[in-house]
Amino acid sequence: MAGSGAGHQRNLDTLDVAGNRAGRLARRFRKSALADALKALIVCSHWEDVQGYLTCARAEDAGSPLELHVRGVPFPLLCRPGTSDADVLWDTFGRRYHLPPVSLPQDAVILDLGANVGYTAIDFAVRYPQAKIIAVELDDQNVGIAERNLHVVGDRCTLVRAAVWAETKEVSYGGDSTCGFHVLIAGEVAPSYRRTAAVTVDDLLSRFSIDRVDYLKMDIEGAEASVLTPGAPWMRVVDVLKVEVHPPATLEECHGVLSGQGFAVRRDRHHPASLVAVRSCPELPNLP
Repeated sequence: MAGSGAGHQRNLDTLDVAGNRAGRLARRFRKSALADALKALIVCSHWEDVQGYLTCARAEDAGSPLELHVRGVPFPLLCRPGTSDADVLWDTFGRRYHLPPVSLPQDAVILDLGANVGYTAIDFAVRYPQAKIIAVELDDQNVGIAERNLHVVGDRCTLVRAAVWAETKEVSYGGDSTCGFHVLIAGEVAPSYRRTAAVTVDDLLSRFSIDRVDYLKMDIEGAEASVLTPGAPWMRVVDVLKVEVHPPATLEECHGVLSGQGFAVRRDRHHPASLVAVRSCPELPNLP
């Protein structure tokens, strides 16, 4: 029996080694030129845009924005080489991480918190042509590109340059376009930082006279620890929510807060660092 146990352990060790190697290969593939080429073929609607996507994805230094035609979008979008724009484009139009877990009405009210360069807001505008969209982004350079991307949809989408935070105040933010900009918490040191206004979700609801939110997408790089608080008034008017969780927030803490506010909550099936929360939905009566 001892020999059998030892053999079993060797098999497990072999599987662990194989699994680690497979994981490393998968990570290398995701960063490979072949992976980028496949992404380009999936998201770009014109052959000539494939090379543009590859230029943006593989460039090491920032460059002037390129116009790319994306499947399902009837106008070109700007994408900057040497930034995270190509990754965000893929996450939006390839992985579709931002989409709600249930269908929304065509005239939905959507809050896009952490809009980056506007790709998710554009996709919402195309999918829901009568929707009212409020897109919020804290970085001025991202906002500059988002304004140019979103001008085609006119007043159906309002872009707000601000950080989403627990208080209305001026805050510092740091990071970069690759890892994500985030509000600096007390005592946090950053090699360089910038300043911006911060707004609360309740501020946004009041400013735009919103009394019901059909869908709130939150990707605010750790500020969710400040914004998702028990008893926050804004949560009472949101029907469906998706939040990407970043440190110092945790999935467990965010799950507990949302559950305590009456949402049915589960881990997003497509993005393990995200939670989806539905207040009332016949399609998902018992969301685990």
